[in-house]
Amino acid sequence: MLEKAVKAGGTIYGEPHDQGWMYGAGFTDLDGHRWNVLYMEMSKMPKE
Repeated sequence: MLEKAVKAGGTIYGEPHDQGWMYGAGFTDLDGHRWNVLYMEMSKMPKE
């Protein structure tokens, strides 16, 4: 998704971060709106 945002003229402000069970990143669109991308694999989430 970040690759598509950059190709469309957006800017990455939060580099992709993968913790194994959760992935997150952020980008800014052409209007200056900030978007966050987050994916959580609940089955791999650490149990407390």
